[in-house]
Amino acid sequence: MNFAEYTEGVLRTAGNDFPNSWQTHVPAKLYQVTHALVGLTTELGELRELLVPSNLNFVSWREELGDAWWYAALLAYHLNDGVNRQCAFRDKPIEPEANDYKNYLRRALDNLNIIVAAGMDVVKRKIYYNAPDTDAKSQWSLIDVGAIIMYLDTIQWPVDTDNVWEVNLAKLRKRFPHKFSLEEALNRDLTAERKILET
Repeated sequence: MNFAEYTEGVLRTAGNDFPNSWQTHVPAKLYQVTHALVGLTTELGELRELLVPSNLNFVSWREELGDAWWYAALLAYHLNDGVNRQCAFRDKPIEPEANDYKNYLRRALDNLNIIVAAGMDVVKRKIYYNAPDTDAKSQWSLIDVGAIIMYLDTIQWPVDTDNVWEVNLAKLRKRFPHKFSLEEALNRDLTAERKILET
């Protein structure tokens, strides 16, 4: 599976409803980019929390990593960046020393958080300052989707990115058999989803 194929699966489960209560000067693209960046922030936090116990739970790691990839694909799609690209490190996965893998993953997640935070600054300027696209600090190009994809691909170890994508989409097909629905998002069958994650 390549990133474009994965993105097609992501878009099937991405909600496209634009709430009436959203600020009037916020276009749909900004709404979706905000959704992707906020989602990435929460998933990266959950990945970081998984590094606290002495033994890393690889089922949970794969789930949260898959959710982070989902938001990265959504971001790439709405910024028209990277949809047709293979991930940067597909042919040379980084495998840190077994005794140092947690420190390696922590550093990679810290770098990802810095990149996502820079993207949130662009969103903040667009939403709260109503800054035009011509403003030097509120241009879409400042959101480094390529770096986000690169770092996500480097933290694939010890699970394979293709497997992460496939399991992520299988979980979401279980949650949303047809397409995204608010009702199904709020009433998940977590037991059935966990069985998929454990395969």
